[in-house]
Amino acid sequence: MSGIFLFLSSVFRRYRMEVVNCFIGFMAFPSPAQDYMSPCIDLNRELVLHPAATFYGRVVTGAMSAEGVDKGDVLVIDRSLDPSEGALAVCFIDGEFALRRLSGDDYASAGDLMVWGIVTYVIKKV
Repeated sequence: MSGIFLFLSSVFRRYRMEVVNCFIGFMAFPSPAQDYMSPCIDLNRELVLHPAATFYGRVVTGAMSAEGVDKGDVLVIDRSLDPSEGALAVCFIDGEFALRRLSGDDYASAGDLMVWGIVTYVIKKV
């Protein structure tokens, strides 16, 4: 089996990263670039196209490390997208969830394969 994982939540928590302006000493005038700075990054706005159909999952095995998905990575999964050739998908196979790169053989070779959602982003810890 490849890349079994646990679901975290379908509830969107607002994770915000604030951009902090730190100045050492006194400045004679404000920087002209301050008008172009955005105050924060909203990960939901950046990573989620369909909020009602998007879920997060955490990878619990290293079976898909050859595909660049390692144990502990967080997946952003969109259930509203249609499966396509080469897509990284969360599948329900023989009673458990697995991560698969879709190919034409998948539908014929796997027993009870159901594509549950398409992975749109993989978030890695550095």
